[in-house]
Amino acid sequence: MNVYQLHQHLASIALFLLLSSYTFGQLGVPTVISFDDPSMMPSSCFTIFTEEGVPQQLVDNTGSCFFDYSTANGGELWLFPATLSVDLTGFSGIERVEIDINDFCGIGCSQASLNFNSMPVINTANTMVGSQEMLIMDNPDMVQIDELTMSSFEGLFLEIRIFSSTIIDPCMGTGDSDNDNICDALDTCPGFDDNIDRDGNGIPDYCDICETDRNMMESSQSGDMLTYEAVNQISSAQMINSGAMVTFNAGIMVELSSGFEVHPGATFSGLTGEGCSQ
Repeated sequence: MNVYQLHQHLASIALFLLLSSYTFGQLGVPTVISFDDPSMMPSSCFTIFTEEGVPQQLVDNTGSCFFDYSTANGGELWLFPATLSVDLTGFSGIERVEIDINDFCGIGCSQASLNFNSMPVINTANTMVGSQEMLIMDNPDMVQIDELTMSSFEGLFLEIRIFSSTIIDPCMGTGDSDNDNICDALDTCPGFDDNIDRDGNGIPDYCDICETDRNMMESSQSGDMLTYEAVNQISSAQMINSGAMVTFNAGIMVELSSGFEVHPGATFSGLTGEGCSQ
């Protein structure tokens, strides 16, 4: 190889490295999880919910799971202590993940990890206390990733940005036939909205058939066509709003206490003597 050829060869290598660096550096538009629009407000651990179609759940951290999830202030998640597990199987080619946090525990107390088959591949932790910072996990080798975990003993998480070369079907082909942001494979109440659970018992209202007693905690909304049943008693002080069709079917008693209203245009029935007929 003569001097000219050597120069050409070195120039080609330099150009390749430059283009490679440029290509990886030009990240696309991320998928942003801001904790401001979940499919359902997580009230307990090990309950799957989604934001931007990305499945998530809060799980134990060192045997404890305490958190505060709020859509106020643009959305925020406190972990003290708990772990947020974010399912990334709906993405292909994770290039980078950025997380905005504010730790109040200590250096290294708030941690994040990109995992594959539950094994950490890339991880990081906070380097400041009491000040907002960005945790960055780059994946220049494009190692396969299927989960993001974030944990803390007293950390405030504000936003997650997921940069991926390709975003694929978050339901992995199973679909979401009732458009409730719960993939059919995980859907508790197929054909209806899993996120409507007004008595807070973990069973969507449309598939919540039979309980011994039931105390209605939230108002029914326009468009609802619901039958609430109980072996013994149903109690409610909630509103039946215009456009709703609601039936209380109790075995012994329907008790409508102070505050109960049926708005004009709604259809309401209170039945006793059967209870849990379905």
